[in-house]
Amino acid sequence: MYELRVAGRVLKRLKRLPPKHRRQVWKQVKSLAGNPRPQDCKKLKGSLEGYRITVGEYRLLYTIDDEAREVKAYLLFHRGEGYPR
Repeated sequence: MYELRVAGRVLKRLKRLPPKHRRQVWKQVKSLAGNPRPQDCKKLKGSLEGYRITVGEYRLLYTIDDEAREVKAYLLFHRGEGYPR
């Protein structure tokens, strides 16, 4: 098992989601502790680091530290917003 760390801005964004979406996203976030590289994850390229998973209409960006056995979720955004620069 990996230790899961969720950034404050991800938690803040989660609170603003409709209840159905909040449950879906949170379930997927928690599952990263058991399997940080699920089948549908994508390795990020360019200036962003880490991985991306898609949860319905939302994207979650996170990093994995295998030595420390830690997963850090650092950004959650709607697919229509586009990736941050």
